[in-house]
Amino acid sequence: MSKNPPDTIKSQVAEFIKRNPGLRACEVARGIGIKPSTAGSALSALLKSRHIGKLGKPGFYQYYPGTEVTAPDNFGISAGMKMLNDCLASVRV
Repeated sequence: MSKNPPDTIKSQVAEFIKRNPGLRACEVARGIGIKPSTAGSALSALLKSRHIGKLGKPGFYQYYPGTEVTAPDNFGISAGMKMLNDCLASVRV
């Protein structure tokens, strides 16, 4: 069996990410109704061809359409940590 998913699967995954940006691989697989391994292969192929981008840490990547993916200002920061950072920033001035 080939490790490269058919173009139809890749196009389904790309379209699903376009409509639902920020999902993880398991959520993409569940949303389309394919095996997680198939979704992973399609995501890898789409990343390699630069049709999608990803943010996050290994095992917790979130996928987005396009390659110009930038994290929001407070990506990965809890509300409490943001408050602490804001307080420290005002003291450091």
